[in-house]
Amino acid sequence: MPPRLRLKASMALTVATAILFLPARTSGQERCPAAGNPATAEGWTSLRSGDLDQARVLFVRAIDRCRDHLGARIGLGYVALRSGEDEEARSLLETLLVVDSTNVDVLVGLGILAWRRGELSEVSRFFSAVEALEPGNETALEYLERLPREMRPPPRTDTAGDPEEEVETETPGAVDSRGAAEAWARGDTETAARLYGAILEADSTDGVALHRLALMTAWENRYDKALGLFDRLLSLEPTNLDARVARARVVAWSGDLGAALTAVDGILADHPGQPQALEARAQFRSWAGMHSAALADYEDLVGISQDPTGLLLAQARILGNARRLGESRAAYDSILAFNPDNLEARLELARIVAFSGELDEAEVRYRGILNDHPDNLEGKRGLARALTWAGKLPEGEEAWRSILEASPTDLVSRVGLIQNLRWQGRTGPAMMVLEEASDEQRGSPDLVEQLKWIRASRGPRADAYVIREGDSDKNAMTTARVTGRWSPGTNLAVRAEAYTRVLEQTDVDLSRDSWGVNVTASYQLHPGWTFSGGLGGTRTDAAEETAFTSVRAGVDSPGRYRVGGSLRLSRQPLDVTARLVEQGIQVSMAEMSGRWAPSPTWQVSGSLGVGSYEGSEKNQRLHLTLQANRRMIGGWTLGMSHRYFRFDKDLDEFYFDPDYFGLTELMAKGLWETGPWALLLELSPGAQKIYSTGSYETAVRTSARVSYRVAPGREVSLSGGYSSAGLQSSNTGASDYRYGALILGFAWVF
Repeated sequence: MPPRLRLKASMALTVATAILFLPARTSGQERCPAAGNPATAEGWTSLRSGDLDQARVLFVRAIDRCRDHLGARIGLGYVALRSGEDEEARSLLETLLVVDSTNVDVLVGLGILAWRRGELSEVSRFFSAVEALEPGNETALEYLERLPREMRPPPRTDTAGDPEEEVETETPGAVDSRGAAEAWARGDTETAARLYGAILEADSTDGVALHRLALMTAWENRYDKALGLFDRLLSLEPTNLDARVARARVVAWSGDLGAALTAVDGILADHPGQPQALEARAQFRSWAGMHSAALADYEDLVGISQDPTGLLLAQARILGNARRLGESRAAYDSILAFNPDNLEARLELARIVAFSGELDEAEVRYRGILNDHPDNLEGKRGLARALTWAGKLPEGEEAWRSILEASPTDLVSRVGLIQNLRWQGRTGPAMMVLEEASDEQRGSPDLVEQLKWIRASRGPRADAYVIREGDSDKNAMTTARVTGRWSPGTNLAVRAEAYTRVLEQTDVDLSRDSWGVNVTASYQLHPGWTFSGGLGGTRTDAAEETAFTSVRAGVDSPGRYRVGGSLRLSRQPLDVTARLVEQGIQVSMAEMSGRWAPSPTWQVSGSLGVGSYEGSEKNQRLHLTLQANRRMIGGWTLGMSHRYFRFDKDLDEFYFDPDYFGLTELMAKGLWETGPWALLLELSPGAQKIYSTGSYETAVRTSARVSYRVAPGREVSLSGGYSSAGLQSSNTGASDYRYGALILGFAWVF
């Protein structure tokens, strides 16, 4: 029977399946590392042929699909090694050495780097370990021969002869075993699985073949077959702890975390403090959301580890996933205090800083990483993400595009660029970036989600709502409105709406109806300038004038900049109450607005408008609004606003036309989302003054909205509101005015 796997060597079998690099929130059914196997195998092929750029792209693709893919991470280290990026190679390989201290490829790479630095004692240490693990390794023998005689390891005494002679006397099955091991080491699981399958046909008791074939079968999500192979191995070797732990991992990957935890608890009951079982339990607990228990396990592991860096990284990662950001940051700081050049810790600390909302500091940290490691992909992505989140959308767009130019197949950067463009309001270019993705990438959940949001903005879409309004002036208004939207071209959007209103005023027994249709088209130019124009008509059942034309035009500045604005021109009937319909009031308006976002959490805006109200005679209206909002934690937004308007004349036209109206409000708005449900609450207490001779009176506006989202762009909502502020009405002059509304809404993308 082949010898059992060494205790330390078992790390090579289990860590590649998600030990230190897998986030705590990962599902037990993660397609990992099988998802990265094809790209990893292609990457090693490219590396051997000398195509380093292609190899880097393929290894990164494999890591994107499976963050913990050991073969891909080793490959990325060798790309850096071959490219002369010694510090990055050293950082990558030293991290992997913590994960798997017996990996020959990792040891060889570190030995070569030590030779380049002239650290001969380290060369001896690394290549002596390689020679012990793999007698006859040509690279190890070559470098050991270069060393002074006194620094070479003593001749081996545990072998019967020259390794080459032993190979010649091995059976064909043993030769296949060596080929299988080489395929396993380079991540070529297809070849490894075929060769290990052949080995088992010749010797059904080969423990190494059973173990590795079981793992590769599990990576393909064939969990029942993998468990059967482990059961065969354990029937032959009941005390094989490596196999027991690995079997528990397969149970966890299948989604049964309870059974997996029971299995490792059994191992730890028989072997208290067993490192692999303890580490597996820490992972399973973190996947199950048992963060405190997982941290306790990692604390025990740190206490027994000779080099706890990787374990400390895992602890810091769990703290971050548990949203204990301050503790997570402190943990990363402690790692970097011991080893300031730990690239993994630097990257993850920058990520935590970004998640904490300290985006300027995150940008500085990512730029520092890229200054030391210019080609580090994770650093480039992090910088692009921090710039985007900070509202520096042009800089973020440029950063994402530069990554895609160098790595056109990088899915993470493609998704990041699409999101950045959507936040700019440039859904046409976002769609073009999505369409440039490969057929394989288009099926990814991230791109599918981005496509849903683009379609939600670009249609074809229908919105419908019914609103019932009433006020203390005895008005009752019921409006039904349907809006359709469609984007026939990349930068062109068309919007059409139809509405009908039933309007009543009970104190004078007046009832009137109105209905109308409006069509608007908008076109966007690079890098986001949007021009719009519309035409429509309204008819009423008033006694005299019954037909009106509506026109509108506008231009908006690009949404990518922190400073922006818009200009609007419009002419339309004021058909919001029965008496206004009867009067045939029309309004012409010119309005200019501006916005400024000094930071991602602050927004300052304002508008200035001049209007002409036309009934029995013309009346000029001037209005001004100023508002400042700050987004807080917990879904809250706080703000303050001031609104002012005045009319030149005080006419008996049944619209609200004071010579002065001022309203100053505080605003508190809360938005909470749970799955598809969302609740929006708003409360705005304030003080208003009506007429220049009036006095300030208290006023309040409040509203609530609950919605259920079926998918992006598809939702049903119910809203309600109440107000005592005069600006809600078009025909009141009373300081005790009251207004209420109930709205049922519907939105659907087809």
